[in-house]
Amino acid sequence: MAKKSKLAKVFIRLTLIFIVFASFAVYIVMYAWFRWWSDNPCDEWYIRNTETQECEEEIIENIEEITEEESCTEAWWTWYTENNICILPDVQ
Repeated sequence: MAKKSKLAKVFIRLTLIFIVFASFAVYIVMYAWFRWWSDNPCDEWYIRNTETQECEEEIIENIEEITEEESCTEAWWTWYTENNICILPDVQ
């Protein structure tokens, strides 16, 4: 009986140690992934070319150009040209 209880205690302790190290490993992987993902010194709308390591404009194909005024009127809001602002109709 004494050997089984000692063996059970050792197994439980090893399991707890494994859980602690596994949780630290998850945080380390998440931190490394976040650092890699957010490591973009380029400005907005530019992406880093992996071959030349230079910032290039992101090319988006097959997207129609929609102005702010058009998107405002399509959403049934009111566009004020003198202020270039879009306001809900009830707010007037």
